[in-house]
Amino acid sequence: MVLTRSGARMAAHFTLAATLAVGACRDAQGPDDPSDVLTAAIVSNPVRVSSASAAGVSFRGSATDMVAFVSLPPGSVPDGERAVIRRRAGGSGVSRTIVDGGFDPVAVAAAAGDTLDIEVTMAGGGAAHPFIVVVPADRRPIVVRTDPPPTRRDVPLNSTMLIVFSEPMDGVTLTSANVRLLRGTEALVASLEFGDPDQVTVVLAPAAPLRGGTDYRLVMTQGLRDLDGDALEAAVTVEFTTAEAEVASVTVTPASATITDTTTLSVTVRDAQGNILHGHPVSWTSSDTTVARLLWATDTTAFVQGGRAGVATVTATSGGVSGFAVISVTDPAAARTPGRRFP
Repeated sequence: MVLTRSGARMAAHFTLAATLAVGACRDAQGPDDPSDVLTAAIVSNPVRVSSASAAGVSFRGSATDMVAFVSLPPGSVPDGERAVIRRRAGGSGVSRTIVDGGFDPVAVAAAAGDTLDIEVTMAGGGAAHPFIVVVPADRRPIVVRTDPPPTRRDVPLNSTMLIVFSEPMDGVTLTSANVRLLRGTEALVASLEFGDPDQVTVVLAPAAPLRGGTDYRLVMTQGLRDLDGDALEAAVTVEFTTAEAEVASVTVTPASATITDTTTLSVTVRDAQGNILHGHPVSWTSSDTTVARLLWATDTTAFVQGGRAGVATVTATSGGVSGFAVISVTDPAAARTPGRRFP
């Protein structure tokens, strides 16, 4: 599954549109059941409960020690405010706040074939709207949402990536081969860890800040597996672009130098959060080229040759912001070798 900036068609379970169908499961509803089938909802097959998943789950009235994870992708119920999920055959309800039209996976005591009632309260009040879902006997895990979401174009440079799966995942398969952050064809160094006890949320933290105004791809392969060993339903690629970073500071190193011959200066460009900005054009000038002459310069480095004795300021400028180095030249004639050439 590729989620591109061009808005290519997404797989059905990753849709950002609400999909509500009436009457698709009348056997589960009964002839007079007014509930709609919430087909956008993602319901996992039953999972053997762990101490982590059991936290906050009521098994009262349930003959199972299994849980199903229920989630709703963003945008599924745009006006939704809160959802209450409960097992129709018995058990207390689990309440979740709806954010951006969806909610992350929540564990509900249930067995295969159980009907779950979902009551959605809409913004602005009014009666809750009833929906139902049926717990499947088998289902492969999918990606519920990511942060950043697909096609976002203003991602901060110091971002970490969040991936939410539809059910607990096997930590053995959480590797840099199965979850990658790419800039072009380059796989970036990043750490991976679960962000919750249930192991449905993965956090990817890049080892270095991202580059401004740059396209990235967050890739999840089918090497990822759930606790039953089932592979991810489909590989997912999320494309996003970082924000155009504004230059906040330019630092020249060393800030001062006393030379008789030559020296090398380096420059670091940063944004307001202190992130290093790569690829920003840098221009170099000397206040007195008879004292300090720039032999060559790049966006990261300048090679300076001393001339006559004196003091000159070398300035590096990027994005309208400048940094400086004070160059003092002493006894330059003593350092001169007839015929010597510099780069």
